[in-house]
Amino acid sequence: MRFYQIPRLTQWILAAILFIAGFYSLSWIDSFWKLPFLFIALPILQFCCTPLFRLLGVYRSLSPTVFSIFPSAKKYELHNITTFDYLQEFNWSDKGKIVQKRLLINYGKAFLYLIEQIETQKIPATVLIVGNSYFFSERTTRKLGFQVFPSDTITKFCSCLNAVELIGLYSFSQGKWAIPKFWEVKAITISGEQLCLRKDLIISLLKKLEKKAFFP
Repeated sequence: MRFYQIPRLTQWILAAILFIAGFYSLSWIDSFWKLPFLFIALPILQFCCTPLFRLLGVYRSLSPTVFSIFPSAKKYELHNITTFDYLQEFNWSDKGKIVQKRLLINYGKAFLYLIEQIETQKIPATVLIVGNSYFFSERTTRKLGFQVFPSDTITKFCSCLNAVELIGLYSFSQGKWAIPKFWEVKAITISGEQLCLRKDLIISLLKKLEKKAFFP
C-alpha cells in the first residue's frame, strides 16, 4: 500500500516520526571534518520531511510529479517530486523512458492546471511561474514560451548540496548512470498570461506524448 493511501491519522503519525528522524540525521554532524557527510544527510532530511510537508500544504501538488513550495498569487515555484514521492509514484521497472515520459506529461498537466486556475480567476494572470530545470532542454523551454536565465549563486550552491539525490533521480529517469549538470542549472520563468497563450500548444504536445509507445 502506498503511503498516501493509508488512514490519514496514521499518515500524520508516521510523517512526524520521519520528520524527527530526518533532523536527527543532521545532529551527528558536529565537527568540521564531518561536513562532507552533509551530501548524505541533506537527501535523508528531504526524504523524511516530504510526507509532513505534503500534509501541511508546504508542498502543494500540481500534478503527480510536480509540486510548488508555498505558492502565492505572485509566484508559483515548480519542483520535481522528491525521492520519497518517486517511491510512491514509480516502480523500479519504470526506470528510463517510462519515467521520462511520465515526468513530461505531468509537467504538461501541471501547466494546464495552472492555466485552469488563471482562467477561473483563482490566481491572477500576473502570477510568475518559475523553476530550475535539469530535465528540459533549453530549446523545449523556449518553445513553451519560458525565458531561460542562469540561476543565482544560492540556487547553484543548493543544487550542489543536493547532488547525491539529483544524480540518483536523474539516473533513474535516464535508465542508466548519469550526472546532470547541476552546477549549470538554469532558471526558467513565464508569466501566467503568457502560459495561457500556450494552452493549445501544451494540449497538442500532451496528445503526442500520450500516443507514444512504452507508456503503460
